[in-house]
Amino acid sequence: GGFGCVVRVLCVLGGVQLFNITLSSWKWAWRAMWWSIAISGAIALIDLYDYISTDSLVIVDDWPWQLFLSLLFCIAIGFFEEGMVRGLVLNGLLSRMGTTRKGIVWACIISSVFFGLLHVDIMRIGDATALEFAQGFLKVVQTGMYGFALAAVMCKTGEITSAALLHCLDDWLLFILTFIMGESLVT
Repeated sequence: GGFGCVVRVLCVLGGVQLFNITLSSWKWAWRAMWWSIAISGAIALIDLYDYISTDSLVIVDDWPWQLFLSLLFCIAIGFFEEGMVRGLVLNGLLSRMGTTRKGIVWACIISSVFFGLLHVDIMRIGDATALEFAQGFLKVVQTGMYGFALAAVMCKTGEITSAALLHCLDDWLLFILTFIMGESLVT
């Protein structure tokens, strides 16, 4: 699938060092991104409170299996998107723009805009109301800012594993209720 293909391409282009995570790189990545995990955790708790307070909390019978599947899903998303955007696009831009401060900043900005645009629901653009269009634009901006922080993590640590694991945890906190409540996943 796409995940295995991205990993193979990254190993050929960037070497396996892109996947070498060290305790110091993980600590730096965590210090840089803890705020995002905290926000996603707070959103998950607010959603859980909303489900509990409206008496609509119905958990699927196979919730442990759904919990496991949600974790696998988020691991795949984290490594695929980080591999594609930070591993391929950001590294490609860095090789073209150089590793000066200006080159790194512009490579991070461009790859982050690309990351934000990947999260546009192109199937709804033609039917979108003004409010939905504005929400879509804000999602691109928010996701792009998040992508910039992940790009900074990758540039600082020199590997994508920390960024991918943080991306995974962030998404998992946001998707977990969707899976165990049996709702359809719309991204």
